[in-house]
Amino acid sequence: MQKLTYYLFLLFINSFGRLPFGMIYGFGKGLKFLLKRVFGYRKKVITQNLEITFPEKSDEEKAIITDGFYDYLSRVVVEGLKQWKMSKEEILARCTIRNPEIFEPYVAQKKSIICVAAHYNNWEWAAPSTSLQLDHHIVGVYKALKNPHINERLLRLREISGIEFVDVKDTYKVIEKYEREGKACMYVLLADQSPAYLDKSIWVDFFGHQTPTIKGPETLAKKYNFPILYGESILVKKGYYELVFHKLCDDPQTAAPKEITQKFLNHVERQIRANPANWLWSHRRWKRIPDGVVVVE
Repeated sequence: MQKLTYYLFLLFINSFGRLPFGMIYGFGKGLKFLLKRVFGYRKKVITQNLEITFPEKSDEEKAIITDGFYDYLSRVVVEGLKQWKMSKEEILARCTIRNPEIFEPYVAQKKSIICVAAHYNNWEWAAPSTSLQLDHHIVGVYKALKNPHINERLLRLREISGIEFVDVKDTYKVIEKYEREGKACMYVLLADQSPAYLDKSIWVDFFGHQTPTIKGPETLAKKYNFPILYGESILVKKGYYELVFHKLCDDPQTAAPKEITQKFLNHVERQIRANPANWLWSHRRWKRIPDGVVVVE
C-alpha cells in the first residue's frame, strides 16, 4: 500500500509541477474553498490559537485573519507542489536574500552557524533558495515521514538544490562529522511549533503566555558555540518572497539561559503581529491552554 501511495504521489507532483503559476493559483482558490467551507479544516484549533494570541481583537477581526489564513495555507500548498518542477533560476527569481552580507564574517572564518525559522510565509522555497545563494553547506534538520518511499523521494528532490536533510535523531552525529572535517555548514531548524515533550522544553514568553518551545536550537548553539540567526520570510507579492536574516547571538556560550530562545520567539511574534494570516495557525501551538484563556468548545 505504501508503494502504491508513493507512485500516485509521484504522478501527482510531476503533473502538477508542470502547470503554469496562474493555473496553480486557480487550484489554490479551489483548495481554499474545500479547506474552509467543506471540511472546516482545523477550525477549532485555529479559533483557539487566535483566542490565545489576540484576545483584544473582535470576532470580526479574527474571522478576517482566519479567512486570510485559509488563503495563505492554500497558496503555500500549491507553491510547495510546484517547487518540484521549478528550475534553479525560477527559485532564485522568486525567493531572494535581502542581506547576504550578514554571512560574510562566518564565511571568512569558515565558521558553522545555526539558523532558526518559523512556519511563516513560504518556508519550503526558503531552504533551496538559501542553499543556492550561500557558500555554507546547508543542512536541514527534519523529522522523517512515515512512508519511507515518499520520504526518500522528497529528500532527493530537495537535495537537487544542494541541501542535505538530516533526521533529527542524527543531528549530533552529522555535526561532529563536519566539525572534524572543518566543513562550514548552516544548520536550519524550524522551531516555532509545539515540542513533543513539554517537560523537556524551554519555556519563554510568547504572546504574553509562558510557552513551551523546542530546545534544540539553543542547546546546539551553546554546545558548539555556533552563532545563531533567525531567518525571516517576507511576502513581496503573490509568488515572490524575500529572506532577511537577523543575528540572535554570535557567542551563545555567554548567553543567559533561555535568552536565545526568547529572542527567536520575539521575532516570530513580531512577524505574526505585522501580518497575522501568514502563520501556521492550524498547528496546536498551545497543547496546554494558558491560564485565563477561554477554552473553545
